[in-house]
Amino acid sequence: MKLRRLKDEALKMLLQYIGDEERRHHKIIEMILKHTLKVAVGMVKILINYAKCRGEFDRICVEICPLSIFRREGQEKPVVVNEKKCILCRICQVNCPEQAIQILS
Repeated sequence: MKLRRLKDEALKMLLQYIGDEERRHHKIIEMILKHTLKVAVGMVKILINYAKCRGEFDRICVEICPLSIFRREGQEKPVVVNEKKCILCRICQVNCPEQAIQILS
């Protein structure tokens, strides 16, 4: 509920400063704002399907993540070490060859 109120207040403030043409893009602005607030409040969940993951052979998620969310030591499969840093870029999810990563927001 707090997130909803925060989003509404931020959206109202943003709409005060834009012109009529931009008001037509209200939904786009709202989607961007919603995404930004979820990232800011840390409402991101990263799931790895270890049945599909071939992390012992391929560690693309560890190598490609710009914020080092994943870690892998030795021959083990990758683990999520800091979900709260995730910015929802979904680079790991898109590039996982086994489609083993799911990002929920």
